Amino acid sequence: VAYTHPESGARIETNVTGGACKLQWKADWAMRWAALEVDYEMAGKDLSESVKLSSRITKALGHTPPEGFSYELFLDENGEKISKS
Repeated sequence: VAYTHPESGARIETNVTGGACKLQWKADWAMRWAALEVDYEMAGKDLSESVKLSSRITKALGHTPPEGFSYELFLDENGEKISKS
């Protein structure tokens, strides 16, 4: 990855392999779809905008985004979202 430092104007280049770089999760999700040739992905309806953006990134990488299924969220007895994370 190469970029221009906003203050100094210096061109900075860093290797993206070997753990020297970490993608933000939406780009990471798209990268994994492309690299692993994912063809189906389920996601909660709360992630619908993330799915759209990750699909655009996947297309920009020259791959086809996976088919998907959006599911409703499950709430606990207090009305809070039940999450696996």
